[in-house]
Amino acid sequence: FAFQGERVNEAIAPFSGGEKARLALALIVYQRPNLLLLDEPTNHLDIAMREALTRALQSFEGAMVLVAHDRHLLRASCDEFAIVAQGRVHLHEGDLDDYGQKILLSKTEKSDKEDKPTVKISAKEQRQQEAQERQRLAQLRAPLTKQIAIVEKDMARQQATLNELNSWFADMALVTQASPEMMKQQTLAQTAAAQSLLQLEEKWLALQAEFETLVSGLP
Repeated sequence: FAFQGERVNEAIAPFSGGEKARLALALIVYQRPNLLLLDEPTNHLDIAMREALTRALQSFEGAMVLVAHDRHLLRASCDEFAIVAQGRVHLHEGDLDDYGQKILLSKTEKSDKEDKPTVKISAKEQRQQEAQERQRLAQLRAPLTKQIAIVEKDMARQQATLNELNSWFADMALVTQASPEMMKQQTLAQTAAAQSLLQLEEKWLALQAEFETLVSGLP
């Protein structure tokens, strides 16, 4: 995270958000702490710095608590995940994909268990109503579920492309031997892949919100 030598004595007030973040991270590394508490550490960082931070956290030997929306960073740097809800913290058994499925399942169960007017009906009628309700929810969820699955596949492919490009830039032998034109092409490809992945993630979040609105019965 080092800065160029001629900038060592500069005032930090004019620094950009990314430069200030890099400076803060450099100071943390210099102090060699045993515990890191990081809240959205990739904010304002460019792609190269995000990858450098990811590698640094992977090699960190102390304890670390990380709060972030950067799923690549979380997957690459964290051994365990914790859920904070209703004033409590408990460990999540599984990965980020498992957590997403758990949220969707809880929303569906909540919708299925919503209070309804108390009416005495026979067991047969109750089973019929439950079957009809399940069918109704399935019909509502089906199109969105299909769209979400398509977006998730696109995200996985785009993430794989970005990982390959990040690995290329991390290989100094390849970087030093690359021509200026190759460096330009790889940089453009890396930027395009990162932007495409970000757009897909935003689309995924929008679809998830729409899905949750449907199953929770909200307008």
